[in-house]
Amino acid sequence: MLSIYANVATVSLCFAWFQFIGKSLSIRLCKKYIPLHLERLSDEDKKTLANKMMSSFNSIFVFFNVSAILVLNWQRIRSDPYWADTFVREPYCCISLAYFLSDMINDLRGKRNFNTIFYVLHHSMCLSTISIVIYYRVFIFHVCMRGLNEMSTPVLNLRWALKKFGMENERIYAMTEIAFVVTYFLGRIVTMPVFYYTILITKDTEGYKRLNTLCKVIFFGSAVVIDTLIIYWFLLICKMVFTNVKERTQQIKGKEE
Repeated sequence: MLSIYANVATVSLCFAWFQFIGKSLSIRLCKKYIPLHLERLSDEDKKTLANKMMSSFNSIFVFFNVSAILVLNWQRIRSDPYWADTFVREPYCCISLAYFLSDMINDLRGKRNFNTIFYVLHHSMCLSTISIVIYYRVFIFHVCMRGLNEMSTPVLNLRWALKKFGMENERIYAMTEIAFVVTYFLGRIVTMPVFYYTILITKDTEGYKRLNTLCKVIFFGSAVVIDTLIIYWFLLICKMVFTNVKERTQQIKGKEE
């Protein structure tokens, strides 16, 4: 187990990366490789683009990391999904903690709207669950299942960028929109019953009974709040896609007439 000093150092360095260093490098890369697209953006959108690039970077890291943890440690995790451990648990969780702290600050600094409170609530719950995993050294399986949620984030960010670049009517935008719905469903909706089913079939095991009551209340309570938001957002996504398909269909009919 890493010392508390190592954990604090990891969180601090990664926070600096997500909040300052990574953003600066992201804008420099955009200036070099997509200067014309970058010029179309306002200063506020440029900041948002940098935030979303950091979001995509973190999501890709998380998805492949948790996939590797599940595959390489499957036998131990299967025997005890609560107390099975791996040496990469703490550094992984510290990096995720730094990201959610940074992203929550970005949400509070940016333009606030009705959804801001939901994003802050979601990130607060994520911070709570990650802190539980670090402190109690439990829930490695469950936090990895949560990590699979990030599958859809890079596609969502790409969709936002294409829209801002004025490519909303191009084929790649429509493909990205479809990919977002599919990855959101697979990464966030499909994994949800697996998460709760695992708890249901292991609630009588010794590993579950050893869990601290406060630990269970915070972790599982946060999971319920997060999943409620995920379902709410999925309904909004379905509504958005239905509206867009309807509009495109009407445009095609109009051209044919």
